[in-house]
Amino acid sequence: MKSWDISINGKNHNIEYSFKKFKNYVTVDGETTLVHSKSSVINLVDYEFKIDDTICNLTALGRKANLAVNGTYLNTNEPYKPFNKVPIWVTVLSFISMIGGFLLSGVISFIIGAIMSAIYISSAIKGKTSRIIFLFVICTAIQVAIMFFFVYIRLSNGL
Repeated sequence: MKSWDISINGKNHNIEYSFKKFKNYVTVDGETTLVHSKSSVINLVDYEFKIDDTICNLTALGRKANLAVNGTYLNTNEPYKPFNKVPIWVTVLSFISMIGGFLLSGVISFIIGAIMSAIYISSAIKGKTSRIIFLFVICTAIQVAIMFFFVYIRLSNGL
């Protein structure tokens, strides 16, 4: 759980973000709201709300959360940038990396596919889509190499 105490127009407010049982909750001054992830692969939240006339944006990528008030992140003092929408083709590549990896060589390749999927989506959010195909090819090559390694081990042991 992440929590912020902010003062707006001389009044103190408490904002909390929590991720429980694969669900996102935002609590503003005791009122809890269920917030849905923008991605089916990774936890991706960009939630806008108002306190009085002040615009607040809570963003979360994975379990890392940050709060922007009036367009500036509190933790880093950087300007707020809304997350780009994750293109469908990035989501498809993510599922191919995970499911294809599992079918090629089991859990190890699935984990590699899941880690690479998080990188694909993170890159898409930041607008760096040109490197996603390159990363997909690298991920697939690693998974195929692991598959050949397992086949080699099985053949050398006579299984």
